[in-house]
Amino acid sequence: MAALGEIKSAKELGHKGYYRYTEAPCIDCGKLRWVTLKHGIPRNNRCYSCSNKLGRARPMESNWNWRGGRRISKDGYIIKTISKDHPFFCMATGTHEIREHRLVLAEHLNRPLEPSELVHHINENKTDNRIENLELLSKVEHGATYFDIAKRLRQQLKVLESQINTLTQRLSNYEEV
Repeated sequence: MAALGEIKSAKELGHKGYYRYTEAPCIDCGKLRWVTLKHGIPRNNRCYSCSNKLGRARPMESNWNWRGGRRISKDGYIIKTISKDHPFFCMATGTHEIREHRLVLAEHLNRPLEPSELVHHINENKTDNRIENLELLSKVEHGATYFDIAKRLRQQLKVLESQINTLTQRLSNYEEV
């Protein structure tokens, strides 16, 4: 064990790089650990676990990286970040996030939604979360809705294909004359 304040190189401690380290106590718990030096001063005053605890205790809104708690996910839905004291926190993921359309409908119904309940956007726009555009469906009902849409699209596709064939025949007859 090194003496408090002793400075060692990264290679002496088995680390890669050219940093210098010193052994310093955490200001919260007093745990001794090796800290990287920057201009002769330890970079961190707290150990890893104490700094994590401090970061989580801070309210989301006062975090330096807070951007309003709304973002759009990769699949196009609006994701909202909610706090632990929110009445519908039980519907949130481990990262305090919930899809906004589920939150809007839960607030309208004044109860949390079950995982088996699906919220359907009537106009198919995933960012339009007005209550008039949302309906609560079971998985079976939701599947039937998309089955009906697919059936209607297949019928429209057949009509369009027949119209294309008719137009191609007319065009070929016109070219012959």
